[in-house]
Amino acid sequence: MPDKIIISFDDEDEEAPVPAPEPAPEAAEPPSEENIIPLDSYPKGSRYLNKFYNSPLEFPSGIEKSFFLQNTVNLKDEFLNSLLETSRHIVLSSVQGSIYFVNKNTLAVDERFNFKEQSFEKTGIVIQDTVYINSLDRIYKISGMNAEEIYSPEKGFYIWSDLNYDTKLIYIEYNPAAGKVLFHGVSGSVEIPVQSAPSGGIVVSDSGYAFTAGGELFIIGRDNEVRKFRINPQDECPLFWADGKIFFVQTGGEIYFLKDNAVRYSGIKNRFLNSAASAGKLIFTGNMNGWDAYTFTGNAIFSHSENSPCLVPAVSENIVCVCVDNDLLLHNMNNLSEAENIYIKSGSGIISVMISGKAIYALTKNGILALINNSKINIKI
Repeated sequence: MPDKIIISFDDEDEEAPVPAPEPAPEAAEPPSEENIIPLDSYPKGSRYLNKFYNSPLEFPSGIEKSFFLQNTVNLKDEFLNSLLETSRHIVLSSVQGSIYFVNKNTLAVDERFNFKEQSFEKTGIVIQDTVYINSLDRIYKISGMNAEEIYSPEKGFYIWSDLNYDTKLIYIEYNPAAGKVLFHGVSGSVEIPVQSAPSGGIVVSDSGYAFTAGGELFIIGRDNEVRKFRINPQDECPLFWADGKIFFVQTGGEIYFLKDNAVRYSGIKNRFLNSAASAGKLIFTGNMNGWDAYTFTGNAIFSHSENSPCLVPAVSENIVCVCVDNDLLLHNMNNLSEAENIYIKSGSGIISVMISGKAIYALTKNGILALINNSKINIKI
């Protein structure tokens, strides 16, 4: 990686003039129409549900303080799901049935759709700036700020998962009375008997799809062939795909993976484990007293302790985000012991973090949306 160079104009031989006060940071100029590139946005970073966000945002190593809380907005609503984005907007859907389009630069609410009869507790998806949002019994499509209902399940079925995508929308319907799910994939729909409700989301891997229900891991091929494996999953930590494997957390905080049609132990264990993410060749886990980083072979390479539970909601090539109540810890991926702290004043904790192209966005349960920026400029040569 090219060296990061901080350019200074100080002259030690001359008396330096008294600098003028720095102006307050300004929001970035919105891109011109011809430079706007439509985006895809997934509930947990990618279709692999590994919480990895493909962002060039850097952590300027060696700078005492580089990240700052640029702006916040109080949406005065309740949220239980994850942030999404288009090229211009942050997209949020609330428990009270509202879908917000918030300007990325100013945090102004440019548009709000309200469906009074709906509650959005799962997370939709964005494909090429077209937004799909789902409730238990509806899927809405929003394109060009025009909203339309595009799907409603049959009586007795409920849309039970976040949305995912693999040339078409991927999702699960659940019929609790009949004890079965209807899995919608690229090859159409397949009905699967289950012992209890599906938990977490649907992983899209290179070879197919995966979800858990009850004590079973279901693997569905792109031809709708169904295989299942008996496991004991921990509901708080859903599946994710990394290193060519499907990873999941067993009750007791042990991380297992599926390889060659066999369930195998990764060597990673923390009985208080509450979250997991992956970037590059590492797995990051949060627990009741801190967070850790491991290799895929189970070797611990970093550990950080806190007096409160730590959640790992988002990672990128350069940054690891860790939530501790209303504090957001930003760790340098290239030097994990280097970190900065951002405090978000709120009556509830942070529930979602998204590392976007040039900024970080964080959302609290009671509707405080924060824009976190980086004021330092890294010049590469």
